[in-house]
Amino acid sequence: MNAAKRIFSLEEANALVPRLESIFAKLAAKKQDYEKLHDHFFLHELLTEAGRDESAQDALDSEARSLDESILQLEKEIEEIRRLGCILRNIEKGWIDFFGARDGQNVYFCWRRGEKTIQYYHP
Repeated sequence: MNAAKRIFSLEEANALVPRLESIFAKLAAKKQDYEKLHDHFFLHELLTEAGRDESAQDALDSEARSLDESILQLEKEIEEIRRLGCILRNIEKGWIDFFGARDGQNVYFCWRRGEKTIQYYHP
């Protein structure tokens, strides 16, 4: 079954909550690492372009590669969420929707990081 087309029962969606908590913990750590690398790279780039650190191009290139790798690591966590069949709505808030069915109607079960179970849904 194509994960993007997966239809969850409420029980199936709730069963994924612990795994999603783990993924979001990794995502938060990797996002923090990315932000630190980005800020350092940006500052280093500004100093290099301002002519204060002309010999630093090799270091700048290395930092750019580290930044690219950091982005790839974030993408891996996001892709894991997609492979589960979930819809990522917001990384920072940890919002996920699960396409599902309730009382014979198609709905989205809504979950937010930190919630023990799914409490809400919308059409």
